[in-house]
Amino acid sequence: MKNVLFVFLMMAITFIGCKKSGSESSHGQSPSAVSNPTPVSGAVGILLPIALYWSASADPDGDNVVYDIYLDTIGPNPKLVISNWPYNYFQDPSLVQGKIYYWKIVAKDLYGHQTTGPLWSFKILNTGPGSQSPETPENPYPINGSTNVLKPVTLSWSKCLDPQADLVTYDVYLDTGSNPTTLIAGDIADTFFIPGNLDVFAKYYWKVVARDNHNNVSSGAVWNFTEGDFNYGSFTDTRDGRVYRTIVINGVTWMADNLAYIPPDNSAWLYPSRDSANITEYGILYQNVYMANHNLAPAGWRVANDLDYNALFDFVGRDAGKLKEKGFAHWLDPNTSATDAEGFDARGAGDGADIGLSANFIEGQPNQIGFTIYNLMYNSGQISVYFVSTNIPSDLYYSIRCVKN
Repeated sequence: MKNVLFVFLMMAITFIGCKKSGSESSHGQSPSAVSNPTPVSGAVGILLPIALYWSASADPDGDNVVYDIYLDTIGPNPKLVISNWPYNYFQDPSLVQGKIYYWKIVAKDLYGHQTTGPLWSFKILNTGPGSQSPETPENPYPINGSTNVLKPVTLSWSKCLDPQADLVTYDVYLDTGSNPTTLIAGDIADTFFIPGNLDVFAKYYWKVVARDNHNNVSSGAVWNFTEGDFNYGSFTDTRDGRVYRTIVINGVTWMADNLAYIPPDNSAWLYPSRDSANITEYGILYQNVYMANHNLAPAGWRVANDLDYNALFDFVGRDAGKLKEKGFAHWLDPNTSATDAEGFDARGAGDGADIGLSANFIEGQPNQIGFTIYNLMYNSGQISVYFVSTNIPSDLYYSIRCVKN
């Protein structure tokens, strides 16, 4: 009997021992690491409000899994914001715009086993005024890579909207280097600009930077074009049927040829070098006294005055070379600095003789001293100014340029 009791006792101990061992082994494994975060790690431009999601952790023992959530703007060790969270999503109402957040999830079972997931990050979009840059300038004109672009060229680009409807202006850079750094227009509201002072047949590089009133910027690509010849217009003087070229310089329409109108009273005027064959190339020369008493401009035009000339000279930086026709067809050598950068095409008509030495333009309205004469020389890049009386006839004769009213 004692043997039977002993056997039963040993069986009971063995059964209890086996049961305990099995319980421990069925709860001894850690849950899997979480994965598939939303937002994806590294995401930017996330809008508030935002909920964080992740794939639920699986526990090999079938145990329930809870989560410790770490979330902060400081990485790689964000702070713990909540423990033993039972769901695989979480929303924190304290998140703010414009911040980068780092987060991680620790999956735990109820037996103390845990697995730490990877560190993730995302950036909240700042949607307040001035928080975002305007659109990037696009659609250039001239089209990128254009050649033989007629002067005067007008640069233009697409309007750049701002996500917060902030005020947008533009900075325009242009020069002959492939990375343009010369600011030719700053803080302009228009989506076009006429640069002026560009050399014929030169290659130019340019870009536009859009800027909002909070100094957020978006820089466009670098574009290029090659300048061509001038886009001359034309005007026909109904008095004699003569056709003149016209050119727009700094918003003003000038005749690109010297006036060649012969007054009907056959008064104080000359053919350049007293040769009628020169009228087509050089126009007519007029005496100062005759100018004082006659308006020689055709209808709709006026003889350029002191304000017209000074605005033109300021525009070209007081550089006579930018007004003189290039080459030696109508100037003597060396024709110093001549680039004719704006198509004014001044030619050496002289002052009654010696074609090619000088160009002398008389203003249309005298001042108290008399008429102002603007002189360009074949061997100088300077613009000279002198005066002649309105009463005493000069032995010299002068060219006339007209501007459109």
